[in-house]
Amino acid sequence: MPFGIVYLWKMINLDNPDSAQKEQIQYAWQYENLLVMEWALGLTEELPYPDKICDVPETVRIMRSFESLDALEQGASPRPYSELLDAADLIYRLDWACVDARVMGMPAPSGVDSGVVMERHHTVIYALNAFLITRFSHG
Repeated sequence: MPFGIVYLWKMINLDNPDSAQKEQIQYAWQYENLLVMEWALGLTEELPYPDKICDVPETVRIMRSFESLDALEQGASPRPYSELLDAADLIYRLDWACVDARVMGMPAPSGVDSGVVMERHHTVIYALNAFLITRFSHG
C-alpha cells in the first residue's frame, strides 16, 4: 500500500460534532496536511505556494472521489523522492524564515501564511519518512 493512504482515509472520515472550538481549529488545519499528502501521492498536480490556506472544498472533493481505501490506493501514483525532497527543502527554509520573522517581531516573509507553512512542514517530513519506510521495508 502506498505511503500515507491510511492516514488520508482516516483523516477525511473523522467527524466529531461535539468537539470543542480548539479541537475544531486543530482539525481545520488538517486540510493543509491532506493537501500535502494528496500532492505527494500524485492525486493533485500542484502544491501551491503557502501564502493562503488550501482550497478545502477541492481537497475534500479529491478524497471523496474514491469510494474506498482500495480505490484510493489504486488511484495513487506517488511522486518521486526527489520531488518530495525539493518540497521539503522549500518548506523547511520558509518555516525558518517565518520563525526568524516572528522572533524579530516582523510579518512572515514573501507573503507566506506561517500557519500553513508550519502544517506543511510537518506533513512533508511525514511523507518523506513514510516513503522511505515503504520503499525499504519491502526489500
